[in-house]
Amino acid sequence: MREVTEETGITLFWGSPLLVGVYDDPGRDPRGRVVSVAYALRFHGNVPRVVAGDDAAEAAWVDLAEINELAFDHGEILRDALDKLSPPT
Repeated sequence: MREVTEETGITLFWGSPLLVGVYDDPGRDPRGRVVSVAYALRFHGNVPRVVAGDDAAEAAWVDLAEINELAFDHGEILRDALDKLSPPT
């Protein structure tokens, strides 16, 4: 939650993020071993403005239709998040 605030300016409250998964395949990032814990959340009402933090060059909301290619296994992470956020059928 602290990292979200630092990187985006959005303040989260306990219980709001949904755990998407832990991604720890040793070969997932060619720069070295990286373990990522991914969360997703829904906004009700107005979507807050996003602001880049201290170690981010920029931050923006992007329409899913505009996403072409993602680095490493981030496409898998995005698909997993969308699956978790989809209403049950």
